[in-house]
Amino acid sequence: MYQISTITKEKIKSLKHDFENIRQKIKSEFYNSQNAIKSCSKNSENADNFIKKLFKLYTLSNSNVAENVCICAVGGYGRKHLAPFSDLDILIIYKNSLEMETVEKLIKFCIYPLWDLHLKVGYAVRNEEEALYFSKEDHVIRTSMLDSRLICGSNYIFNKIIRDYAKEVESSGYDLLKEKINERENKIIDLGYDYFRNEPNIKESSGSIRDINLIFWSLKIFKLHRRKRISEDDLLTKNEKKKLESSLEFHLRIRCFLHYESERNNDKLSFDYQNQISKIISTKVKFNEKIEDSVEAMMRSYFLQIRNTKNLASIIIGLITENLQNKKEITMPKKVNLKKTLSSFLKNIISEKSTVKEQRVMFECVEKIEKSIFFEKNNIEYFKEILFSDNKRKLMLLNDLGILSKIIPEFSKIIDLPQYDRYHSLTVGQHTIRALNILKDLTAKNYKNSTYDFAAELLKQNQNLKTLYYGVLLHDIGKGSGGNHNYTGSLIVSRVLKRLNESDLVVKEAQWLVKNHLMMSEVAFKKDLEDFSLIKKAASSIKSLKRLKNIFLLTVLDISAVDHGLWNEWKATLLNNLYSKLEKEILNPQRHLSLNEKILQIKKQVVNDSHKINQPVIEEFSKITYPNYWLLQSKEMIIYQIENFFM
Repeated sequence: MYQISTITKEKIKSLKHDFENIRQKIKSEFYNSQNAIKSCSKNSENADNFIKKLFKLYTLSNSNVAENVCICAVGGYGRKHLAPFSDLDILIIYKNSLEMETVEKLIKFCIYPLWDLHLKVGYAVRNEEEALYFSKEDHVIRTSMLDSRLICGSNYIFNKIIRDYAKEVESSGYDLLKEKINERENKIIDLGYDYFRNEPNIKESSGSIRDINLIFWSLKIFKLHRRKRISEDDLLTKNEKKKLESSLEFHLRIRCFLHYESERNNDKLSFDYQNQISKIISTKVKFNEKIEDSVEAMMRSYFLQIRNTKNLASIIIGLITENLQNKKEITMPKKVNLKKTLSSFLKNIISEKSTVKEQRVMFECVEKIEKSIFFEKNNIEYFKEILFSDNKRKLMLLNDLGILSKIIPEFSKIIDLPQYDRYHSLTVGQHTIRALNILKDLTAKNYKNSTYDFAAELLKQNQNLKTLYYGVLLHDIGKGSGGNHNYTGSLIVSRVLKRLNESDLVVKEAQWLVKNHLMMSEVAFKKDLEDFSLIKKAASSIKSLKRLKNIFLLTVLDISAVDHGLWNEWKATLLNNLYSKLEKEILNPQRHLSLNEKILQIKKQVVNDSHKINQPVIEEFSKITYPNYWLLQSKEMIIYQIENFFM
């Protein structure tokens, strides 16, 4: 059992007391200033100072340790982005000549007090050879070394390891970056955070803190690979730096509040914490004055930051990857002809020739382009070609860069609009993009779920998908304008499609589709499909097979885009059944029977199918029944009851 003196225990107790006092002071200052980067840096410095004092206290009686061991911060702690309840990631490196028993005593001396403070400590202990070996062989450890920072101990050991590590990155920087990119892409797919969610994970989801870290890692890899002093000013524009810093500050602010309000390491921004945090933030941060709800305002700001981060990650990492792979120089965007640049960019997207440099230019200047340029005939035609393309990436790129919301300004109202219910998991805009992506997958037969077979067959039969595409793109456009979103949306459709130079017929059909896009869901899942009057009413509204196919397909896409798993075999069966009934009624309208006619028809069937019941019996029995008796049960049950209980 490891023992320390009473005097030393008292000194450690005093250090822990000081640490806690500073910790509370940092919290108080953060709630007052809401400066997250500064607060996280202070959290890191507080931990640094505590570990330094423990190390110094230990080396007073173990002098040989100071020159033979170094303690490093890695991960978020190494970057000085330490949130209040984040893990404290530490790497301890020692000389091969130092006895393991001595190292173990040092670890216990320094780590136990951290545990006493209820800090979650992740630590690794390696000798010099192991530290260098793992920094070459394990890409997770190689990444952690990018963020390594000396806390205390031997400068010589730390600098030697970093020099050797830098040489390794110089020769294999591209492979390391490629591993990190692949790891990130696979993580997003595994977690299902490929779309912006109403209750996001602010650390792991697409465009979140992980992507910010990936940007920083790529910059560090590039600098180490080039082996010369390169500042961020040489690689990033002022606008890019501003957006990156703004995104980091916003994400860390939300994360710090999440930790403090939940009193634990929590990165899930659930509805309850959105409500709590937005009220605190709104006292200091000026949100969009047009948005009265502080929660909605905060979440719109959050999704804007996510989109900026996604763009920055795609652009910066893309440029650095090109440089490492093909030795292409990274140059700053030059002043360009905005009109020509936009048209050229749209054309290159269509032909799949767009480059990262072009994306960078568009990200840099999209807000500077005059509105009228977006509405020019050639740009409108390019946009429509991209919209109707089977390639999902093309439209998503327009959306990420903000071009979609420029060509259809009404879309800007819904792109980051949260939906506060337990049904929708995505913002309105992301739900719409997802529905379009599913449509493109079905059109290209890029799906595996057999419940889509019927929908895919209808798509194949539909020679002109223009109305359907517009219906999907605009079906929820009214949610950003208040009132009944179906009716409001149908009015907006007219304005949008006329701007897109569409014919009156296309406008009319798209309007009808948006206005009635919930019809089939209402009938299939909330009504009795055997009620002929409902089928008759729906069919009379739909009128044509073309409309029926479009509204059926829009219903399938709308449900499928809500969240994973909501489109299932049960819903597919009900909708397919409803489609068949509506198709039959549209092609061969059936005469609507009155209530008395229906009952007479049932009675006739009972007499025909029974060997015992005749007309006099049925007439006598009818005297003691109500109309619902004949309508609410099967013919077989009626025959059984009359034969066994009446005759």
